[in-house]
Amino acid sequence: MILLVTHGWKDNHFGGRQQYSRCLIQSLKKNNSENLNIYKISPYKKINIIDKFFNLNVDFISSKDVEDILNIIKSNKINLVIIDASSFGFLCKKIKNLSKQIRIIVIYHHIEFNFFIQLFYSTKNPLKLFLAIKMYINEFLSSKFSDKQIFFTIRDKNYGKSLYKSKNPEILPIAQPFSEPKNFEEKSIIEKPYVLFIGGGKLLPNYTGILWFIENVLPKIDLELIVIGSGYDELIKKNFKNVTFLGKVDDTTSLYKKAKFAIAPIFGGSGMKTKIAEAASFGKIVFGTTEAIHGYEKFINKICIRCDNEKEFISNINIYKKLSINSKEVSDIYKKNYSVDAMNYNFTKLIKNLIQLKSNDI
Repeated sequence: MILLVTHGWKDNHFGGRQQYSRCLIQSLKKNNSENLNIYKISPYKKINIIDKFFNLNVDFISSKDVEDILNIIKSNKINLVIIDASSFGFLCKKIKNLSKQIRIIVIYHHIEFNFFIQLFYSTKNPLKLFLAIKMYINEFLSSKFSDKQIFFTIRDKNYGKSLYKSKNPEILPIAQPFSEPKNFEEKSIIEKPYVLFIGGGKLLPNYTGILWFIENVLPKIDLELIVIGSGYDELIKKNFKNVTFLGKVDDTTSLYKKAKFAIAPIFGGSGMKTKIAEAASFGKIVFGTTEAIHGYEKFINKICIRCDNEKEFISNINIYKKLSINSKEVSDIYKKNYSVDAMNYNFTKLIKNLIQLKSNDI
């Protein structure tokens, strides 16, 4: 019996983490529907002060959640737990205390400790430092008490080994859902050729990256820019020329279909960016920074073009916008590597091998 511990995101809550978690559920259901239990932690409930400051609980998990998870494991004779967050290391320890025979897979979406340390340095907010410390302890415990640690990129795998002594790390790429609407109709937002950027402005790397692109690249590429995502109120007030901010959009199909390319001018962060896989699912190439294309390196110049400064963005876009891109080749790479089916193949193989191992082999 398998238990997946994940977050219960609302249908209209989009983002890389949310999309991965939805893909993971779809993937595991394909081959394990009868043996799969799913526990969803609500990211929207109010967390009491004890869970916030006086224990290792973090990332929306409460003491009640922990109690419920342990009861499910005991009552359903769970022998494999997949934890869709590296921030629940204390939970890994509690599970192993129940039985060392229970296998645990932990998924590191990125290195949470690095993320919060970067936030602390940029904001000087002591709460971010407090969260970074809690994250470090939890991620250390996740590596210590899990049987397999999943990372998305080589960089994060190396961090896991150096920071947490991860003993069984493995790289499995992100996945991105895709389903074309049955009654698809192309809708023209603007008539001029445009490039597309998707990402909420509340994430600082998105906000600063798109502002940099608007100021330094956009005036020199003779294309419009469409930005999808909320959190850009201050930029909207500036009335930039050739920029359309659409806010949150539930169905991006028509926008991707008519876009020339997508862009990812991201200069900070960690993990693997779903922007690249999402664009590839629509057959679109992405022009992105080294940070943005971490994890996609073997497909550089196939689904993504590396651009790390103003000159590289301008010259590469001006060259490629004149070329005829084979969108089928791009979407085929997505299907073979970053689709739900690809994820299902990877996890089916991983689970089979892990369950077959004897306890003293781990």
